[in-house]
Amino acid sequence: MPKEKVDPYVSDLSNRTLRVVTLAADGFVLISDVDKDGNNVTGNDRFRATESWYKPLVMGDSPTPRSGHSAVLLGERLVVFGGWDAPVCYNDVSILDLCLMDWTQPEVTGKPPAPRSWHTAVPLSSNSFLVHGGYDGDEVMGDSFIFSLDTCSWSALADSVPISPCCGHQGLALPRTLQDKENQEDYNRQAILIFGGGDNNGHFFNQLHRHTVSHDASGTAVGDTWCW
Repeated sequence: MPKEKVDPYVSDLSNRTLRVVTLAADGFVLISDVDKDGNNVTGNDRFRATESWYKPLVMGDSPTPRSGHSAVLLGERLVVFGGWDAPVCYNDVSILDLCLMDWTQPEVTGKPPAPRSWHTAVPLSSNSFLVHGGYDGDEVMGDSFIFSLDTCSWSALADSVPISPCCGHQGLALPRTLQDKENQEDYNRQAILIFGGGDNNGHFFNQLHRHTVSHDASGTAVGDTWCW
């Protein structure tokens, strides 16, 4: 019998866990993960999936090896935030232009989130995303921030989210509908769902929370108070 052909990158991927995978228009982009022994080994690997895995040529300085980071797709740009390579935690931002396949580390303004890992990051539009919660190596967090890609700036939400601090949870932005667009006030607000996670002290959560963020006239999410 002929020997089955195994793509070398597929073989490499089989030994990994705790992956951060983001779906792009033409496949998956894998930023980094942890191997079966707990080592952060793939911080500089990028893969794209078509019919088979291959490693594209990428320019610029990629993020340092890490785990527990987030990767969100905003238009044609993949934005990586935070993560850790124990005992160091990060709060840096790296952007991969998927058209040019070029990494950049922009200068950011505003008050950024404290270094953290295992937070949730939720794309709100093609130019902004929300970061909530996470773990800094000592404490579990419950604060929230919005990053604007247009201005490369951070803004903190006015009030804390009324849920327990958590890490390892999941967030999702619900799409705005045409019915919402008929009412401009409703269309300028976007519903966010947050589910699960834990306190890194043996307690896990199964509550589902729904919150709302506002958008300004340009469609950029702004750091208003959470609304029920």
